[in-house]
Amino acid sequence: MAAQNFNEQTLINQSFDGQNLNGSTFVKTKFEGGSLVNTRLRGTDFSEAELLGVNATGANFQPNNNFPTTSFAKAKLENSNFTNANFQNVQFSDGVESVEIIGGNLTGANLRGANLSGSKIEGVTIGNNTRFILANLSGAELTGIDSTGNPSFQGANLTGVIAEGSDLSGANFTAFNGTATNFTDAQLKGADLSGSNFTGVSVPGISLEEVNLSDANLTDANFSGANLSKANLSNGTFIDGADADTVGTDFSGASLVEANGVGGDFTNASFVNADLSKADFTGANFTGVDLTGAILTDTILPVSTITGTAGADLLIGTGLPDTIDGLAGNDTLRGLGANDNLLGGNGADRLEGGDGNDSLDGGAGRDNLLGGEGNDLLFGGAGIDTLNGGEGNNILDGGDGSDTIIGSFGTLNAENEIIIGSADLFTGATSVDTIQGFVFEQDAFALFEDPNPTGFEILPEELQVVGVGSNAVIQWDNPLTPAETFQDIAIVVGASVADVEASLPV
Repeated sequence: MAAQNFNEQTLINQSFDGQNLNGSTFVKTKFEGGSLVNTRLRGTDFSEAELLGVNATGANFQPNNNFPTTSFAKAKLENSNFTNANFQNVQFSDGVESVEIIGGNLTGANLRGANLSGSKIEGVTIGNNTRFILANLSGAELTGIDSTGNPSFQGANLTGVIAEGSDLSGANFTAFNGTATNFTDAQLKGADLSGSNFTGVSVPGISLEEVNLSDANLTDANFSGANLSKANLSNGTFIDGADADTVGTDFSGASLVEANGVGGDFTNASFVNADLSKADFTGANFTGVDLTGAILTDTILPVSTITGTAGADLLIGTGLPDTIDGLAGNDTLRGLGANDNLLGGNGADRLEGGDGNDSLDGGAGRDNLLGGEGNDLLFGGAGIDTLNGGEGNNILDGGDGSDTIIGSFGTLNAENEIIIGSADLFTGATSVDTIQGFVFEQDAFALFEDPNPTGFEILPEELQVVGVGSNAVIQWDNPLTPAETFQDIAIVVGASVADVEASLPV
């Protein structure tokens, strides 16, 4: 069929199914309720036309050498069906005004290389390989989009695109034949990008606030400086790919405040100077993650569990919250960064908390506990132990045995450290703790109920302090001995009687 001129006509419920209308013109045509199923429409001009409720399933609009330009500039496509239609290299914009696509279906449509700059696409269904590959969507508004899965935006120009709240789930945003997808100034707040592919995509500074990236693949992607506040990253993949000299996803300087990273794989990802406040990474894989300078206020990090053997183990933690259990043997446990839980178990163990607010429990045996930085809890357990709180506001409990309890390298730097001497309440107890580094008005003593079967509890009125040389000795009137028979329970090195008395509980 020769090219037809339908300019400025009104076509109601007309069918051109399967016909050859290549080169035809529909300028300012109102086409309502008609059908263009599998129609050949190469090189057609629909400028300023209205297609209302038209079924154009499988229609071919792709220009070729004989029909070099297909245009929908200023056209309005409303509630029309373009399932599997071919729009490759079609012009939807004249550089000044663009198309409006309201409602309808673009499922499986091919818009590769199409110019949709400045277009308004609202309430449209895409998916099942709808292809925007290399398309120009700069400045386009994608509102109320509903994805049925797997649309492709590979190599597309998304500069300034507005897709807030739209469903782009399962989309592919990777480069196409070396052409990267451009997200400059894109606005995607609240968009659904679940299951999308961002492998190798570079989007520094992008705003993805409240975006759903669950199950997304961000392998080797660059999100440095991005705003991912309240984003959902659960079960996503953010790892280091196979290429050399790369890290995983780059979140350096990014904001992930209240982000959901539950179950995500962040292997080798960089969070350098990122804000992870109140983010939840429960169950995530943080192997090789760099948290240098990261803000971790109220952040839930994945817990790393390291278990030793019955022998003498050297167990070193990570920058994450670690639980390290030495079991039996003379072990060395080092927590490094984050809030760690170190369990010495049986044997003469050395426990080093490192940075963070750590809990160290020596267990049975002659143990050496060093809290390090942070506010630490040190429990000597059974045996003759040495407890050194290090920096921070620490609680030190020697437990059973004649222990040495050290404040903070002898200098507490105005930090309020609670030092707990061992009560040793079992019958016939003779253990005496040595407390070093005590500073008046900075340190305090606390008393706890006896955990042993005797059930005795030290009461403040049962204590007295005496001077022995340059030291103060805390004594206890043990109810198992004759009245007024005091036994030594702690030696406070270099302290005055008055200072220790004033620091006892009342």
